[in-house]
Amino acid sequence: KTISACVAAPGRYRAFVSSGTPNGGIYEGISCSGGNRYSITVTCEDSCSPAINDSCANATTIVDGATFFDTTMATTDGPTHASCDNVATGDTQIHDDIWYQYTATCTGDLIVDTCNSAGFNTRIAVYDGCDCPVSDTNLLTCNDDLFNCESGSSALYAPVIAGNCYLIRIGGRSGARGLGTIRVNCLGGGVCPDAGDCNTAHATPSCSDPLCCDTVCALDQYCCLVEWDDVCVQLAAQNCTGEASEACCLANGSCVNLTTVDCQIQGGTSQGPGSNCTTVTCTTAQPEACCISEGVCINLTPADCANLPGSPQGPGTTCGGQLTCFSEACCLPDETCAMHTTELCLLAGGEAQGNGTDCATVSCSTTLEACCLNSGECFDVSPEDCILQTGTPLGPGTQCSSNPCAFTCPTDIGPLNAADGMVDVNDLLVLLAAWGPCQLPCAEDIVQDGVINVTDLLSLLSAWGSCP
Repeated sequence: KTISACVAAPGRYRAFVSSGTPNGGIYEGISCSGGNRYSITVTCEDSCSPAINDSCANATTIVDGATFFDTTMATTDGPTHASCDNVATGDTQIHDDIWYQYTATCTGDLIVDTCNSAGFNTRIAVYDGCDCPVSDTNLLTCNDDLFNCESGSSALYAPVIAGNCYLIRIGGRSGARGLGTIRVNCLGGGVCPDAGDCNTAHATPSCSDPLCCDTVCALDQYCCLVEWDDVCVQLAAQNCTGEASEACCLANGSCVNLTTVDCQIQGGTSQGPGSNCTTVTCTTAQPEACCISEGVCINLTPADCANLPGSPQGPGTTCGGQLTCFSEACCLPDETCAMHTTELCLLAGGEAQGNGTDCATVSCSTTLEACCLNSGECFDVSPEDCILQTGTPLGPGTQCSSNPCAFTCPTDIGPLNAADGMVDVNDLLVLLAAWGPCQLPCAEDIVQDGVINVTDLLSLLSAWGSCP
């Protein structure tokens, strides 16, 4: 068998060789007598290259189980994270990091650790998604040292969804580097709950109460990764109130059992009393068109859109095509006017008035009222349409059936139906010009019998002069 490793500098190094075992393990202290003799050839070359997964962009695939790693020649290309300094050293970087891509084999918690399997002070981070570069935005969790893990080795767990891709980053604290084994295990249903009383120390991780287990493990992951020891029992006594937990769907689509208040603090959506993550399926919010200013559209989840702040355009909408982020007047069902995009207007059950329209010039009233024209004619129209016809709106509740526009001086018909307070030659000429049948109501038909004739002429002549 041939193995290779990078060494950081000239010096003395040890190589341990032993017989293989059925389980592939290696045991120290095996005697070289009694036929257990080995030969080993060691060569040292001048050059040593970093691992192929030295950068985020070149992350290699990792699967459930144990994987050997070497950061001896690695460089640093990831960002700093305050949460990675969980032992308060003041150093927030994961130095000399290497990267792995992991596709979740379950929906639950992904456990990643180097606990007691690395010869240097490790740091581990897990990110949501496999896009580079990474940032605090998609950091799920990070760990420097886990209590009882030797040499400053690490362990953590993070919520994952089956089939989704996650980045795993391994490096060291304060420039530490070396060899080790990283273990990856996807635990369906999550690390909580599990067998064991939360108020009693036991050698297995987690405890039976989902809420208490989640609460304690958020404070000390050792309790859900290694064992539920006396420290975990003490944390349970201090922080477990007995309030019932329920399924909480987080923004990344994962499910954790939390109280309603804790679910809200985590930005999740509570699934209601009695719900549990073992029977609840959470889905991630789908992006939709988000208008952030006049004419500017970005595809975002409704929550991210509202945080900008922006205006979500509704499920299934996408930027581009016929969607526009320019506001226009929208007549809502209650006859009020609001400035909305076409999509939001339709979603609100309104009627979009078209590009360039404005509520200052658009009326959404559909209630008709009596409108008197200068001719004395009456029409039931909206106030706005009445004004456009140079008429006089008579107000809400009025109707032409009550004949509200009757002439006080019916013979003063004037040219172009413009009454001037005098019955004179102008009115005579108007009447003669309209001689014959007319469609009621018509101002020239003074007696309103449907025909303009000598009866109307005599009525006009008898009223000659100033109107009363």
